[in-house]
Amino acid sequence: GKGNYAAFTSPFHTDLQMLYPGALVVDPQPTSAIEDGMSPTMLLSEVRTFDRPDDSRGVWSVPWNGSSLLAFDLHPRNWPSEHDGAAVDSLVIEHRAAYVPGLEGLGKTQRPNNRGPNRDTLPLCREGNGALSEAAEAAGMPCTLQTTVLGVHGYMSAAPRSGHPGGVNAAFLDGRVAFVADDVDELVMASQISVNDGR
Repeated sequence: GKGNYAAFTSPFHTDLQMLYPGALVVDPQPTSAIEDGMSPTMLLSEVRTFDRPDDSRGVWSVPWNGSSLLAFDLHPRNWPSEHDGAAVDSLVIEHRAAYVPGLEGLGKTQRPNNRGPNRDTLPLCREGNGALSEAAEAAGMPCTLQTTVLGVHGYMSAAPRSGHPGGVNAAFLDGRVAFVADDVDELVMASQISVNDGR
């Protein structure tokens, strides 16, 4: 089955959620791990589903990017834009690095109802005649094929999406719900997703 909510795992990439964590990550987090506090920390948001078996968005029963997990894709400061992984592979084993957003990623994040340049990274988003990529683009929920392995070589992120004009509803760890506009300030949203950026 498919649902319409997914949790934020990271202000960066889903596959690096233990390095730059959001509210919901693979290992349980006590509330004391939410260093920024419950009230400013975004937990989940709406997602749109697409009635095709090759589109996994909204599949609540699998811990996949775009299915039950979201990431914002604002790279941390000084993260190399072109790399082979050699300079940052050691970070995969590090947990809970301090998240400081990099300004060079502005305009490339997964804001609500994002249409590009970055797209939802999905395991079956193939291109070609009648393929998911073209159909999803036409529906305003573009995707791209996940082609890399997990870790620093990858790029796994997905945007919150809704049918509401101008934004999505999101829930915070204190239980409140707020409307987040499509044109939300990217630094503000990244800060709301991160649990340890000091804001």
